[in-house]
Amino acid sequence: MFDRWWIIIAAVVLLGGSLSAGNNKLISGVDVDVMLVEAPEVEYKSGKKIASKSEAENRWLMVQVEFTARNAGVKAKPQLTRSGKGYVLQMGGFVDDLQLGVRVLQNTGLSVSGKPLWGMYTGETRFYTVRLDGKKHLALMFVPAKLIDRYSGSVSGDIRKLNKDDFKVEVVFSVNGRELARKYRGVSGTESFEELCRMVPVNMVMNDGVFPRSRTPWAYLGSENFDLERDWPVPQHR
Repeated sequence: MFDRWWIIIAAVVLLGGSLSAGNNKLISGVDVDVMLVEAPEVEYKSGKKIASKSEAENRWLMVQVEFTARNAGVKAKPQLTRSGKGYVLQMGGFVDDLQLGVRVLQNTGLSVSGKPLWGMYTGETRFYTVRLDGKKHLALMFVPAKLIDRYSGSVSGDIRKLNKDDFKVEVVFSVNGRELARKYRGVSGTESFEELCRMVPVNMVMNDGVFPRSRTPWAYLGSENFDLERDWPVPQHR
């Protein structure tokens, strides 16, 4: 019978209720930290090592996001249902297309009326599928060093070298546009973060300037320890 129809296999999670109901949240225990790190170096087996003619003053910003995926188990019996001219196969224990959105504020070193001006980088990454195993998962996203230099001003016009306290971060987990969890680093919450956003000049927003790990020199380091990412666009100014 199946060969007469297109079979649509959608690995959807059998949640049995709200994605964030009570203490049974799909994503919980979110923790955010940042580090300024040197990019991994590539070792060339032959030929001359490529030397940069214009090195960045700053290092890459690594945004570390730890989260716990709810323990849903994979023992639920799969369910096959009709959908139009095809079928939907519902399989428990995983969530597909989990999205992680990140906004990073960077102190520019400049101010107006005694209030600091901030630059902003935004970025998103999606995961093909995340196992709901009740364990800690780790996601990494990065702001390249040369983008950080772009918004690192000083009164003298030189590029400042920054430390981790020069950055504020917001991370938001969602599925199909529905927010699952939100966390901040460096500010107390949404209101404080949005207040700083009002001090971001309109020409100092770098959309897609926060890179997924898969688009950085860290892409091939310990890849089996991370959930599988989808590709994402190149950065653009607003």
